[in-house]
Parts: sequence; C-alpha cells; structure tokens
Amino acid sequence: MLPSHVVELTSKKALKKAVPNRRLDVFTPLRKIYYPYLRIILRHRYLSVVVIVFSTILVFFLYFMTEFEMFPKTDAFPRFNINFDLPIGSTLQRSSDILKALSDLVKERIGDELEAPIAIAGFKEVNYRRLTNGIAVIHLGRRL
Repeated sequence: MLPSHVVELTSKKALKKAVPNRRLDVFTPLRKIYYPYLRIILRHRYLSVVVIVFSTILVFFLYFMTEFEMFPKTDAFPRFNINFDLPIGSTLQRSSDILKALSDLVKERIGDELEAPIAIAGFKEVNYRRLTNGIAVIHLGRRL
C-alpha cells in the first residue's frame, strides 16, 4: 500500500482530529467514488492481480485473433512504373523531352484506360544495400 493511501484509508473521525479542514477541496466528489473501489481492491488484492493478468492475456489473445489492419495494403489506384536511363551527360531538358514523348506514346497505345499519367524527369530512386555489417576504420598516419 502506498503511503498516500494510508492517510486516505484512515477513518473520518481520526482525520478530523488530526487535520482541520482549511481549504476547499475540488477532488472530494472524485474521492467519494475512488475510495470505496480502492478499499475493495486492496481487500481483494490477489484477486485483483489475477483479474489484471487475465485481462492482459485476453487482450493479447484477441489482438492476434482479429484480422484488423490499420493501414491495409490496397491498390486503390492501380499503377505501373516505367524507368529508363539516358546516357551519362544527358541534360535535364533532353530527359524531359524524351519523357514527354514516351508519355504521349503510352497515352496513345493504352487509350482511355490511363487516367492520370505522372512523368518526373531527373529523379532516380536508388536502393543502397549494406556493404558491410560493421564499421570501417581507416588509420591515417606516417611511418617512422
């Protein structure tokens, strides 16, 4: 039992004798609800622990049994990507012109099924893989 609860669980007569009421207490309505429940829980503390442990196990069980997905993987907007590389040294203007021509070609071939083509020039997604599993240390110095 916490020391603060020792004072809370003392009888009203003992409290009135020990400390006079000097100020207005805004938490009195909450304590009238909280104290009876606290007394019951402290009297039946082992049962309270069992209920809490059982509730925790039940929550984990139900969590893994439900098929709830916060952000479902969906293709609400079906799409496809076309990536192409130009020779090294190509200008952004040349990339943009070729991309526009490719976009027009795709619109012509696919037709009305293509709703919103998006063309981005000068961007390339690079996925780097880990080359090492540690830290490379290079010692620089001169021989004596």
